[in-house]
Amino acid sequence: MILFYDAEVFPHDWLLVIIDPTNHQKHVVINDANKLASFYEKHKEHIWIGYNSRHYDQYILKGILLGFNPHKISKFIISEKKPGWQYSSLFQKIKLYQYDVMTTHNSLKELEGFMGNDIRETTVSFDIDRKLTKEEIQEVVSYCTYDVEQTMEIFLHRKEEFDSHVALLKAFNLPLKYISKTKAQLAAVILKARKLTRNDEFDLILPNTLKIEKYKHVVEWYKDPNNHSYEKSLEIAISGVPHVFAWGGLHGARDKYQDEGILVNVDVASFYPSLMLEYDFLSRNVEDISLYKKIYEQRLRLKAEKNPMQLPFKIVLNSTYGAMKYKYNNLYDPRQANNVCVGGQLLLLDLIEKLEPYWTLIQSNTDGLIGKSKGKETLIK
Repeated sequence: MILFYDAEVFPHDWLLVIIDPTNHQKHVVINDANKLASFYEKHKEHIWIGYNSRHYDQYILKGILLGFNPHKISKFIISEKKPGWQYSSLFQKIKLYQYDVMTTHNSLKELEGFMGNDIRETTVSFDIDRKLTKEEIQEVVSYCTYDVEQTMEIFLHRKEEFDSHVALLKAFNLPLKYISKTKAQLAAVILKARKLTRNDEFDLILPNTLKIEKYKHVVEWYKDPNNHSYEKSLEIAISGVPHVFAWGGLHGARDKYQDEGILVNVDVASFYPSLMLEYDFLSRNVEDISLYKKIYEQRLRLKAEKNPMQLPFKIVLNSTYGAMKYKYNNLYDPRQANNVCVGGQLLLLDLIEKLEPYWTLIQSNTDGLIGKSKGKETLIK
């Protein structure tokens, strides 16, 4: 069973609108903590779905249940720009199977506009320093209800995301409470990562198979300590194409290129997961690398069978790299993440160098190349 919800908080008032799509019921709770607690007790085994609820609404809900002032929590999150979980450790005591529909940085209002819907705003100020009038309460309830309905519509557009989340829990026998976690957090749980602190972010280890000669100066650029900053990048012509090498990937393209002939798209499948396994670039916080390898092999087998169950395995594999760059994740290991990204770029550069006699490079990106073959016979070579 699922519920959709949204909270609105003012200095002297608060309210929640909760919609139960299964039973076609709407519940409105206004300044009544006991009523909310009663509803929660009856529905705490449900999945509560909101928009940006991971960062905001869940803490308002939990705070009210704990007897906190919701406006203080709201100010802590919005005005002071602090994560809600820092407000109180007691939040952990409230069981809430919470799922956030928000998967991009777009606000709910922006998505309403993208969908061609009314971008509805309340005329009631959220800073109004008095009790709201009956008319103002009614307006806010209407506004909040609309937001919940829009959240439901976005959920339907993104239902595959939710289904993949549930599939991830089922595939790895995880409890429902983990529905609240991001895919990167789930990857850390599945891989049994244990967070460790290190100070070797730029101690790069390059792939031992590199054989770059013509463009060796790119390799040296990455080795130079003066360039060990995420603000730095290298702009350089490679194979006649302007390129940018940085710490997040590479990009190169011929300007306004038009041509015809034999065009070849070189796409490296599962590039980052393959690098982690081949060169031991997986987060060092994972004690048993064989677990990641098993997931990798299982995913390839299921994909070959065209089995949809390959999706949760793919999610774990692809979420791991991003998690290695996020300091609050147990997989956090920026050195290994840099090894993956830089190593991947240099391996592609190595490939570009080797292909120069056989094709004309058109475009490069982080996990692939596009070029024009110089003839059918070169494809055989």
